[in-house]
Amino acid sequence: MRTGSSLVSDGIGESSTVSQRARLVPSLIELKRNVESVVATAFSKSESMATVVKRSFEEFLNESPDKPSEALAEYIDRYVRTILLEFSFNQLDLIFF
Repeated sequence: MRTGSSLVSDGIGESSTVSQRARLVPSLIELKRNVESVVATAFSKSESMATVVKRSFEEFLNESPDKPSEALAEYIDRYVRTILLEFSFNQLDLIFF
């Protein structure tokens, strides 16, 4: 399992590829789920361990303050565009208007 810092640095660095940037957010989500599972199993859902995990994620995500948020915005944009392609204009009118 890779560390969060290595995922972020590989996914947002100057030499990162489009596919690395595209995988960044899903990889971070998977890492967070895996760590939360360990906390739940090994530490009986300890609140103090959950706080340590939360702070650790905040720390490595904030090492490059703008880049992770840009990657998240790109991910959400791609996700929404993919979903919208599945709807017809009539269906979108019903949803949004």
